[in-house]
Amino acid sequence: SILHLSFPILFFSLFISFVSLFAQERILTSSQKRIEDIRIQFIKKDFAKAHEEKRLYFATPNKVLFAETFSPKTATLTNVKIFHKNDSEYITKQTFALSISYTQGAWEGKDVMEYAIDEEGAFIGAPFRWDKKVIELDQSPQELLVRKNLLASTSSLKNLRQEIKRLRKIHASKELDKLIIKYNQRLSTPFSHIFLIVGILPLALEIKKRKTSFSALALGFIFGLFYYCFDQFSIVLGGSDFIIPILSAWVAPLFFVTVGLTGLVLIR
Repeated sequence: SILHLSFPILFFSLFISFVSLFAQERILTSSQKRIEDIRIQFIKKDFAKAHEEKRLYFATPNKVLFAETFSPKTATLTNVKIFHKNDSEYITKQTFALSISYTQGAWEGKDVMEYAIDEEGAFIGAPFRWDKKVIELDQSPQELLVRKNLLASTSSLKNLRQEIKRLRKIHASKELDKLIIKYNQRLSTPFSHIFLIVGILPLALEIKKRKTSFSALALGFIFGLFYYCFDQFSIVLGGSDFIIPILSAWVAPLFFVTVGLTGLVLIR
């Protein structure tokens, strides 16, 4: 029966998917962190030649930083917004600065304004103002440049969920959408094996039954290429706000599963 033919293949592909998820969470993320530590050590000689970055987003265990531009040549961030977190992950303070520059091993801000924030996210009282103020930021300009967008590649799915919650609290919509897309992409990618096999299975069974000359290898290659292109296209649409971010990483999997299950029902 179709069920008996399909079960070993589906079971094996599901097993491979869980192994891939484990490798992604336990091995790849920690390896990526080590790679970035090495990159920071070797980036110093080319740091001054790096291009200006726009819309920089950087997260640490106790801060979330946004900047309109970052100039590696002058080690300066402009239009900076920093959210400070406590041990309970609540935003307790928000800092605005026209610019902050890295000099003599410390970050110094100009035209700095600081607000205290309650647990509901509302400002408490009047802000504090300084013409110049040392900003408590442990990362060097090299670390900001290397790790500016690495949260999604070096964090576990659990940490990404926590970061998504924090971004929702501070209403960082653009960065939130990007992180939601990356989170769902990280979740769906390990299971692409089973989505692809479910989509191909009805056609593969028909080919085997009719004993055509079309090879299974060619079929797998064509459908694999189509799955990858379809998946990347939907990710781009999600990043461009054509489809909702949470759905963008699941368009290709849902399409293949729907086609596959429909095909299996029709050929029974």
